[in-house]
Amino acid sequence: MTTTLSIEPIPILETNYVWALHDGKDALLVDPGRAEAPLRWLEDQSLNLTGLLITHHHWDHTDGIDEILAAHPVPVYGPEDHRIPQIDHPVSEGDNLHFATPGDRFGNPQRPRPHQHSSGLCRPGFCPVRRHPVFRRLRADV
Repeated sequence: MTTTLSIEPIPILETNYVWALHDGKDALLVDPGRAEAPLRWLEDQSLNLTGLLITHHHWDHTDGIDEILAAHPVPVYGPEDHRIPQIDHPVSEGDNLHFATPGDRFGNPQRPRPHQHSSGLCRPGFCPVRRHPVFRRLRADV
């Protein structure tokens, strides 16, 4: 069974986004620099948050982690970096994050299944799939 994985931008700050990867039921948030907009988006979409993925330590990618974790205690994936103490599932170059089958949780290593993704992720002049190595790997692994 193939499930579509959608990738959607959630605008925060003036020029940043939190990226939401979801299958229509469960969601993973990438780089939550703020909490209010992604928390509202999760509620509006009626999605269950199953994890956070952090690409690096900059404040505009991490300042929303604690508030999101207070509302949704989920695993936090990211680089092993003392500047991001909330990461409890360190990942490094070459690691794969497998998304779960419907009814399971994201990150379940027992049942890795490939998923397709589709969204309006890229727009003229900006494409995080090409910009961030984590998205290049996700694109290859989903």
